[in-house]
Amino acid sequence: MNEKFTAVPNNIIEEIFYHLQLSGYQWRIMWVIIRLTLGHHRSWAIISISYLEKATGIKRRHIHDNIKMLCEKGIIIKKRCGKYMSYGLAIVTDFGNDEKSTVTDFGNNIVTDFSTQERKKEKRIYTGDENEIIQTIFDYWNEQKIIVHKKLSATMKTKIRSRLKDYDVQDIKNAIRNYGMVINGGDKFYFTKRWSIEEFFPRGLTRFLDECDPLKNMLKDNYKKKPKTDDSPDLELRY
Repeated sequence: MNEKFTAVPNNIIEEIFYHLQLSGYQWRIMWVIIRLTLGHHRSWAIISISYLEKATGIKRRHIHDNIKMLCEKGIIIKKRCGKYMSYGLAIVTDFGNDEKSTVTDFGNNIVTDFSTQERKKEKRIYTGDENEIIQTIFDYWNEQKIIVHKKLSATMKTKIRSRLKDYDVQDIKNAIRNYGMVINGGDKFYFTKRWSIEEFFPRGLTRFLDECDPLKNMLKDNYKKKPKTDDSPDLELRY
């Protein structure tokens, strides 16, 4: 048989996968990570949100939410590698000392072990005209009506450029959107500091990333949904 395949160790399937209670979205994301890690005999893979969106058909906002849940459940782990985000299976580490597991052959590989060709291939996802990208972010900022700036200054460019080293464009725009919704949300949110763009990028960007869930965590108590009082289980959505 000439078909290529991804080998998943039996003990991971039997001892872990059999017992996982995940939504359809979470399984889709999981299989992309499995394909790009175990499928290439490595523990880590740089995966953009854009790639996950295209591969799974899941909307970007749901990808962020479900990645967060998978991390909280201890199923996947993520770490930043320069301007990119890399993902791996936490269970690979759990089985790293198991002599019966074939994962031990590559359990200690890290992102920097990627071949030059692989790194170049991943990097092409993020290439583009830097000045055009910065202008796009500046324009998006003004659209949110936080503080409208008439001109993109050199200082603003520097602040935006420094964050592009660590976050992709969509993550930055989502953070700006979240900040705008909080600031312009009336009395629903406790956070009221209105920053300029020069202040927001070094001081506020990381607080308003989707993974921090600011629209929920900055909501005043009287606007939060009351917790359920019954013991009835939630119905799991299937997609």
